[in-house]
Amino acid sequence: TVNRGLFENNATAGIGGIEAPMACTYLGEFCGETNLHLSNITVRNTQPDEKGRFGMGIAVIDGAQAEMDSVLIENSHYAGILMSDNFFVDDNGVTFVEATNLTIRDSQREPASEAFGDGIVIGPDTIARLDRFELKDNDRCGLLMAGLSSLSEIEEIEEIEEIEEIEEIEEIEEI
Repeated sequence: TVNRGLFENNATAGIGGIEAPMACTYLGEFCGETNLHLSNITVRNTQPDEKGRFGMGIAVIDGAQAEMDSVLIENSHYAGILMSDNFFVDDNGVTFVEATNLTIRDSQREPASEAFGDGIVIGPDTIARLDRFELKDNDRCGLLMAGLSSLSEIEEIEEIEEIEEIEEIEEIEEI
């Protein structure tokens, strides 16, 4: 559990949670369950790695689970919050995130590919419940769902300014 934390000017990810069947120690021991509990968190200015990749505010991937309340993410790259299973390892698991009172703004594109820049990405084999959030001034989509993702509940959207961009992406995919 992390309560009342500031994560500023980090690289690759401000906060990362990963659960995957791969060695977590130099002894070859495997990761156990990964459960993040975050409240009253601010993540600012997360930068890409030395190759210009990533820079996520919060990453919950490869089977990890997270509960978040009162989270502010500003000026990240790639995505404010990335939720995705099978990101690094195809583990036949499910990533689950329950979040309330989120503000995500000013997510920028990843310099290496000039892609992404989304507020929230819900990727394959991921279940998310979102309640009371604001997604504002992100380079691409406010909310992007991809693959076999599921948004089981979504309530009280205050503002998603990028909805027209989502529609444009769908039109391009149809072509």
